Amino acid sequence: MERTLSQLELKKEQANLEEFKKFSDRQGETCEDLKRENEGWEHRYMNL
Repeated sequence: MERTLSQLELKKEQANLEEFKKFSDRQGETCEDLKRENEGWEHRYMNL
């Protein structure tokens, strides 16, 4: 029984890790989007 519980806990941890990876990827994409947007505004500002 203890081994089964450990396997269940391992599965939960693996699921949590996958969710964290997805979250981290989305954060990275958002960061890149904001960086590109900021660069666009800097370019527009320099051309005023």
